[in-house]
Amino acid sequence: MYRIKAGDLVGHIGHNQNKGILKSKYSNLETLPLGESPNDKEFCPHLHVECFTCEDLPSYITQTQAEASKTAEEDKTFVGTAKQTKLLEKETAADTTVGKPYAKTKINIMSQDVKVAWLQIEIQSSDTEIKTLWIKNEAAIAKVAKPNGELSLAENTAAWTKHPLQASNIPSSALIVGTALQVEMNDAKLSLSDNRAIDAQGNLWLKVDVLDDKNRERSG
Repeated sequence: MYRIKAGDLVGHIGHNQNKGILKSKYSNLETLPLGESPNDKEFCPHLHVECFTCEDLPSYITQTQAEASKTAEEDKTFVGTAKQTKLLEKETAADTTVGKPYAKTKINIMSQDVKVAWLQIEIQSSDTEIKTLWIKNEAAIAKVAKPNGELSLAENTAAWTKHPLQASNIPSSALIVGTALQVEMNDAKLSLSDNRAIDAQGNLWLKVDVLDDKNRERSG
């Protein structure tokens, strides 16, 4: 066993040898090109990382988990879904409509984050009644939606009296994760408004693609 110190060189960036390298064309790895063309990523360098630990691996894992537990929720960069976890496959159906605002009042946007699948709105429906509803953040709405802004909506626009995603509905879901999954919170797909939602309690919901317990591709 060779012990290393902080700062020691333990590897370097090499070529991806698993992407169709032809021995007849390249007899020496050192002669491999970085790419046949700007769009050819077949021979781009790949980084291989190995993690070195102490001899007592269980203690190392326990210590790293203890350190990870100190990280604030907003600073965590990965989301993990364990095998056998139940996911909410779809939202509840809309149970009302927006209706007509009272007199000359406007519909107000209550959501502070408008890059989400559903927006919370406030509408005054009479001289004494103010309703808080949720609406689907359709493309036309997303173009004009701003925090604390105003909206003009058709009276028959579908709406929800409660956020469309409810944790209480998860136990009855038939979508069971068959393969554990870990994705980056900053993944481009997760940043799309259709794949993000924030409920009334400020909980962040993410839509992810998984393999279910029958090895089928599903989303939840």
